[in-house]
Amino acid sequence: MEPSSPLTASNSSADLRDVFHIKNIGYDVVLSRANNTVSWTPMSLNPEADGSSRQKSTFFNAMLKRTKLSSLDSLSNDGCVEFKNMYGARIIHRRSKDLAEGQGLCIGISILTYEEQSGNKLLEKSFVFSNPCKELCKKWVEEIENILAGFPERPKNLRVLCQPHAGNKQGLMTYGSIVEPIFKNANTNIDFSELENCGEHLTDLIEDMDSTKYHCLVVIGGDGTVNKVVNALMDKSNSNVCPADWMSSNVIPTKPTMKIGVIPTGTTNHIAQSVIGTCDPVTAAIHISLGHYRYVDLCSVHHDGLLYKWVFNSQYGFAGNVLTFAERYRSVLRSKKMEGGFLKALTQSKLRCYMCKVEYRQIEDDSEVKNACTRGCTVCRVPEKLDESGLQETQQTYADSALSSEWKVGPPQYFMNVGIFTIPGLCSFAPEGLSKFTHLADGSMHLSLVHNTERSEFLHFLKRHTTSKDQFDLPFVTCYKVRQVRITPYPQITDDKGRSSPVLPMQSETKDDSVKGSDSGDSSSTSASRKGSTNKKKKKAKADTRSLSIWNVDNEPNPPLDLEFRVHHAVLKICGEGTLNSYTEADEPKMSCLFT
Repeated sequence: MEPSSPLTASNSSADLRDVFHIKNIGYDVVLSRANNTVSWTPMSLNPEADGSSRQKSTFFNAMLKRTKLSSLDSLSNDGCVEFKNMYGARIIHRRSKDLAEGQGLCIGISILTYEEQSGNKLLEKSFVFSNPCKELCKKWVEEIENILAGFPERPKNLRVLCQPHAGNKQGLMTYGSIVEPIFKNANTNIDFSELENCGEHLTDLIEDMDSTKYHCLVVIGGDGTVNKVVNALMDKSNSNVCPADWMSSNVIPTKPTMKIGVIPTGTTNHIAQSVIGTCDPVTAAIHISLGHYRYVDLCSVHHDGLLYKWVFNSQYGFAGNVLTFAERYRSVLRSKKMEGGFLKALTQSKLRCYMCKVEYRQIEDDSEVKNACTRGCTVCRVPEKLDESGLQETQQTYADSALSSEWKVGPPQYFMNVGIFTIPGLCSFAPEGLSKFTHLADGSMHLSLVHNTERSEFLHFLKRHTTSKDQFDLPFVTCYKVRQVRITPYPQITDDKGRSSPVLPMQSETKDDSVKGSDSGDSSSTSASRKGSTNKKKKKAKADTRSLSIWNVDNEPNPPLDLEFRVHHAVLKICGEGTLNSYTEADEPKMSCLFT
């Protein structure tokens, strides 16, 4: 969602009009409040000829080339830049090393904006205007800053939490060299903290934070860090709700008052990429500074009738195994651990199916039209003029419709992977998303079930993630649009002949009795028989551990519990504009070498 424009000044406020130089050519530069632009026009009828007849490097342009802004863009033709695309302006000084910032000889002003690149990236761009008069430059910079301060959605105070150990452990360097300069140029006040851990320290920081003081909470890290910050924020906003009430009554969660900005620096950054479209920290920082945001749905997860946690995406089966092996290879592969876990989970000996019982409440008016969630999406875009009461009413409507529909219950089946998605989950492996038709804020989840199939067919399913084809349009894959879902994993027992069978709830008592009976053997058995029995038990125990996978919850491992998921509409505001439909077959995702 784009920030609204500031109020237009009254007619008594005159436009600024002065002469600046660009590449030795004089330009008439005009600041127009009525048009919300800064425009420039060459004073010469033939600026190129006029510029070539002059000396190539004047005194001020020579110093401009020696400044740090020499690599930034300058202008040679007429044009304009809109206020909504600016995030700052500052005076350029020529100073020696012993002078502090802001001191030295005035050279001109720089208007800071951006330009769009391919792949949803934004590139910093500066319009440099030369003029040695410090008073004139100061007047222009102050006027531009006053106008930009009038945009109501742009944050004035930022609370920044950095996880320095995420991903390649480059969080602090990324913040100091890339993110902080952009925030300072946007005249934002920064309250920075380094996270010692994502446990009690993070919880204490969120609990002690004055939510009314800050306009945006910036998280520097990956999916795991973002998930823990969101959980701490939601727990704080809904501290008056009993955990058991989330299941027993139709409770609408209280959304946090602050927007959330994500600077992606983790091993996995599915949350940031789904909202921003890229893992570029410059793009994320510019979106935060400009106040761009999107409403995003969130899932509450319940276990044994109590609130377990808040999540975006969850998977059980193959995706859980990827995390298991990735953790084993953490010390060896480091930032490449996910690739190593992916390859290991695909091997012939490790790829397997798991028994689960799936129950869900399907959306009755489910449309057959499949559209990806892109920038300006009309399916999930919450109207800009919708007030809090209107949003609350929409959330209540979604919640009532979910509780009114009947549960669809199927028998326990074998699945290769079970996925519950509230966001598309864009990543380097799946450029269009792990669930490419999931929307950010349509009040629904996508339940994808990959049934038991051959390894070659499962590889075909994975290959479709790397292309523009529908990965769910396969005979062994089913997908539903739901608002509530229950997943119950079933363990399996292995007999003496190596055959496995699922342990259903009604069989648990029988299993316990059989275990007790096997333990009460003849005490006079020989040592050889005891040794053989011990080896069989070890093999059986090892086989039983393979019968359960783990939950992959926002790319963080969780135990194989029976969980219930419930979606909540437009709970969060996350900085970003969404993605552009810019996928090309030339893009080469990670793991593409597996399918060639």
